[in-house]
Amino acid sequence: MRSAFLSLIFFVFIAAATTAQGAEDVPRSVRSLARQLADDHLAVRDAAEQGLIEIGPAALPYLPAPNAQMPAEVLRRLNRVRQQLELKRSQDATDGRRLSLKAKARKLSSVLKELEKLSGNRVVDYRQVRGQPNIELPITVDLQNVPFWQALDRILDEAGMAVYPYAHDKRGRPLRAVAFIESESINKTRSRRAYYHSGFRFEPIRVVSERNYRKPLADGMEISVQTAWEPRLTPIRLVLLRNTITATDEQGRDLKQTSRGRSEIAIDRGPPTFIVPFELPDRDVRKIMNLHGELEALLPGLVETFRFDLSSQKERQVKKAGAAVTLESVRQDGPNWDLRIRVRFDDAAGSLESHLSDWVLRNEVYLQDATGNKSEPISMQETAEKENEFGMAFKFNIKDSIDGYTFVYKTPTVVLERRIPFELSNLPLP
Repeated sequence: MRSAFLSLIFFVFIAAATTAQGAEDVPRSVRSLARQLADDHLAVRDAAEQGLIEIGPAALPYLPAPNAQMPAEVLRRLNRVRQQLELKRSQDATDGRRLSLKAKARKLSSVLKELEKLSGNRVVDYRQVRGQPNIELPITVDLQNVPFWQALDRILDEAGMAVYPYAHDKRGRPLRAVAFIESESINKTRSRRAYYHSGFRFEPIRVVSERNYRKPLADGMEISVQTAWEPRLTPIRLVLLRNTITATDEQGRDLKQTSRGRSEIAIDRGPPTFIVPFELPDRDVRKIMNLHGELEALLPGLVETFRFDLSSQKERQVKKAGAAVTLESVRQDGPNWDLRIRVRFDDAAGSLESHLSDWVLRNEVYLQDATGNKSEPISMQETAEKENEFGMAFKFNIKDSIDGYTFVYKTPTVVLERRIPFELSNLPLP
């Protein structure tokens, strides 16, 4: 009995040791732990499963593919591990990217391409669209572990450029990228005015004080703040939590806010801006030393790709992380093909409410033939909507048989609610 116990402890120790070295050699650690999922001892199997989870999403590419020769328990454990790691990867995608980038007299286009690669965010040169010369400028920066927006601001400051927030794609939809143009402002110090948190950027753009002699109750001060986010993090909803806002003047006195509650911020009509109103401060107040507050953001997680081989037209389901996509029907409709799907989330966090569900229409969808050519739908419509589930119907103009095509649908697999704090300081008053 004692011998068996010592042997068991030894196996658990080996599993833990394999996990510890995973950061240095992930493929080897994953292979070793995966083999231990079939061990004779339950404690070793449990330790191996936990070890794979502790390695994190980096283990996903190296997990063995399921096959008919695997024991049922191994298949169940691998499925649990894969689901948890996919969910963690999707949740991590809502965090802002931090990066390091060093350049000495390099071309602007080269520096921005490296920024795109490091951050996963598109940056588009919009100068020619605006009739400005597309001149390559030498950029020198040394950025160490800074948020994406801070890195971009520093680069644009160096180049004398500014973000253009009104860029649209060919269909007239807001561009899911950061577009920049030559700055028309005398004050070219974007990075000095901004506050950064995770993937968000905040900048004070206007302070207006008013004394109304006819309507004294209208006296007050308004501070306009513009926010932006990494393009890959485009929120589904953004709400200003007015009850979290505090502000003090240079003498440490509190400024009195004149509104409370929640205010939704428009995120698809120009630069997202919110206004914080205060009572008109005394004449001896020269600046706002600190302004704090929070936004509530509903953010989509990592976009996953769901593929269905249409050589079989039976109903099928593919599950990844916190979402399951079911291909319900495939049928010919005259010269077109009609495909219907159902998408269900473990928790949609309210993102499928009628006034928020437009984001599902922006999910990428297409048919792909054997040579890789893509066909986009000629029409799409939402067919069902529940708390955590929605249905979609797509029409594709495919003249021949649909056999040999693959149906591809991309969607975030989780929707998360995040609190985003902001802090602005040293704001001179008019």
